Amino acid sequence: MTSKRKKPDSDFQDDLGHDIDMLDNLLNRGMDELSDIEIDEMTKGLSEEELAQKLKSGNLLKVGRSEFSGARKAGDLTIDESVQFMVENDVKTVSEIPLERLEPLDDVEPGQLVAYCEADEQRPALHAMLQKDYEHEFCEVAGIEPRMEGDRFLLFATRLGKVVLFNKKLHIVPADHDARFEIQVDADKMSARMCFFPPKGAGTMLTVAKVMDELDRCSVTHGIDRNAIEESVNLVNTAKEAIVDVVIATGKKPRDGTDAPVKFHFSTAAPEIAFKILPDGKIDYKKEAPIKMVKRGDLLATLGEATAGENGYCVDGRVLAANPGSVELILEGENVRKGEDDRSFYAEADGMISFHENILSVFPHYHVNSDVDMKSGNINFNGSVTVLGTVRSGFEVRATGDIFVINSVEAASISAGRDIRVNGAIVGGGGTVVKAGRNVFVGHVQNATIEAEGDITVVRSVMHSSIYSTGKVILHDGNGSIVGGVVHALKGIESMSIGSPMGTQTEVVVGSDFLVQRKKQELVDIAAFHQCNVDKIDIVLRPLMDIVKKGIPLGSEKKRRLTTIVEKRKKIVKQLAIIKQKTDYIANVAASAGGGDIHVQRTLYPDVLIKMGNVTFKTTEERRAVCCKLGADKEKIEFKSMRAVN
Repeated sequence: MTSKRKKPDSDFQDDLGHDIDMLDNLLNRGMDELSDIEIDEMTKGLSEEELAQKLKSGNLLKVGRSEFSGARKAGDLTIDESVQFMVENDVKTVSEIPLERLEPLDDVEPGQLVAYCEADEQRPALHAMLQKDYEHEFCEVAGIEPRMEGDRFLLFATRLGKVVLFNKKLHIVPADHDARFEIQVDADKMSARMCFFPPKGAGTMLTVAKVMDELDRCSVTHGIDRNAIEESVNLVNTAKEAIVDVVIATGKKPRDGTDAPVKFHFSTAAPEIAFKILPDGKIDYKKEAPIKMVKRGDLLATLGEATAGENGYCVDGRVLAANPGSVELILEGENVRKGEDDRSFYAEADGMISFHENILSVFPHYHVNSDVDMKSGNINFNGSVTVLGTVRSGFEVRATGDIFVINSVEAASISAGRDIRVNGAIVGGGGTVVKAGRNVFVGHVQNATIEAEGDITVVRSVMHSSIYSTGKVILHDGNGSIVGGVVHALKGIESMSIGSPMGTQTEVVVGSDFLVQRKKQELVDIAAFHQCNVDKIDIVLRPLMDIVKKGIPLGSEKKRRLTTIVEKRKKIVKQLAIIKQKTDYIANVAASAGGGDIHVQRTLYPDVLIKMGNVTFKTTEERRAVCCKLGADKEKIEFKSMRAVN
């Protein structure tokens, strides 16, 4: 037996020293990678602060029909005057003729003369031809007896029944019929109906057992209403009248499970637009901005439990599976944490609450108690900003959350991750640019550019401006008008008037996804950038963790550097999840838009260029109260009248 030789202490010390050296090298390399990543982020404008602004909520943005014969001739035969008959050529066989259609005909008795043919000197072979047509085998089935009496060819009935001329030959359809029924199963197999027909003459009555056997043969096995069948059978046998369209089996639709309820511990309703027009026509700037604030530790939302639902079935027994209820995906955004129960969400900071695109966030809030001017300087804040005055020309306000401006905006630049609300006007000198991740609400717009990944709502008018929206552009005031410039709105435009009596050139475009496609590509690029950084970190982190798992003790400095690398990776991975959520949202916006309409409540003036899809139309006359829609053929714009607004 050989024993395993123990490794000398000197060799062990050499291996340990090697691992420690490798650990130091990897940590240094990891810190170098982080430094390169941060420099790259700043160079590409994707630092943590800049990316937060880009990603804040919304910053993305025969049956034939026989008739009774009036003629008495049936080919070479003459129908006896005492006989009523029907000509039927719309079925393949006599047995397919619905008995109800024969009801009005009087019965012929056995031995009664039905038809005859006199001799014709011009056609000496006529009787021989008729005898061939009505040969014995056919007559047995048709209920007819042919005879020759002198120079006449005669046809007599051999049974009680109705006379039918089918395929140029006479038939006696029996008057005695057993009770019968017809089964009709709906195409979706969710119900079965029956028609019951009473017996005629000496026909046999109907039985429930016969009905049930036929239902089984037709695979109608579930949801059968036996009481309805028994009542119908009894009634048709006694009243001797047909009963139609009786529902005798009904399937059960599946009952889908209920989605897990989400209880928000704050109001999710959009705040009312804080616009108030004073009697003199000016806008009241003193209306307080509606802001929803929370404190650190506040419970924000709670997820309930979804239910499984209940399966249904078709009348043929096929199971219809119920859809289980879903659990809404809520992502923890900035300053929000998920509780230990994985169903509760808490604020981790004081600030303004936001829930958009299923991302729950709390943003810090910054108040500028004056104008944004030389005194305040430019504002760049990771949260929401309220300006109690005016944003003066040449200055900037940037926020990852909402921006509220109580007065007006001059030739300045404003960019918000979510909503922008300007109680007054946005009036620039051509250099004013306003960008919002969600919606824009403003009193009046002139000589400005506005981009919003939601709706743009203007109280009064838009003049000589460039407006781009992935939602709707809405002017809801009684005098709301669009004059000059260009307005792009993916989902439609609503305005009191467009253009002007002077023929001011104005362009309106709907169905254009200008902002959507731009934002989608931007997100794809950001995701690729971050994935590349994760890969860089993983190249270092994997071998680093392998060494740590060996149990080599780490000093405080090594632990700090390792923690820094791990935490940076976690942040990037979380950003990737949010980017994917927003990319999916943007794709849904583009897919569901479907092109909007243009509603002009009062006047659409001449010289307005309208673009819808690939169709362009320039107005040459004044139109009132009109809705512009892209035609079903997608090749022309249709104008439909609306009721004029008084």
